[in-house]
Amino acid sequence: MINTIFNFTNKNDILDKCIYASIMNAVMSGAYPSLSEEIAWDGNNYLFQNMEGIRGVIAFSNDIFVCGVRNEKKYEEGRENIFFKLLNSASEKILKLAEEELLPYFLVESKNGNIPALSMIFWGENDMILSCVNEAEVMERSEFSLLPYVYNFNDLEKYWIDCYEPNKEQLVLVNQIFQKRLVCNNFRLSNNQKEKLINWFGDNVEYCEERFNEIGIGIPD
Repeated sequence: MINTIFNFTNKNDILDKCIYASIMNAVMSGAYPSLSEEIAWDGNNYLFQNMEGIRGVIAFSNDIFVCGVRNEKKYEEGRENIFFKLLNSASEKILKLAEEELLPYFLVESKNGNIPALSMIFWGENDMILSCVNEAEVMERSEFSLLPYVYNFNDLEKYWIDCYEPNKEQLVLVNQIFQKRLVCNNFRLSNNQKEKLINWFGDNVEYCEERFNEIGIGIPD
């Protein structure tokens, strides 16, 4: 049975929220290098994890996306099992995206070699967000790690402020970069913005640069 979930958001909004989270992470990686790898991009795939054993990937492709999360406390193992329980009745293009871009991130060792292991999957197609489990179960299985990607933007900002504790000037910079990134996929920070990062974080600006590069934002030499 397929359930319609998160009918208050859509693929483009979720993508924008991932970009916002990435920019907050990129700026504040200078302050918290140990958290810099909690959020990353691999091509069009958004990767997130936390210290509680949650790993997630949102794979974006044109007008569709697939999101998978593994909670180390409980998950389904094996491709066929995952397809039957978590992707049953999904369209061919969703299955293809999951096969090629999602499952490879979730391999675990077994006696038969490496196999994928996932706790839940949901996907977006035709302006709907769908899952084989209901909305409450999606949130429970992911231990609510998806909240910042389905929140409205005011709550989203509050979530990341609580997480990274930027000061007012740092938050202004995050929002400036985000607004520009919404209309321009590739650009460089201004010299003034670079100087702010250096003044705040010194040599740790290299962590900021690495994260910015993943989303097409350069830092001047």
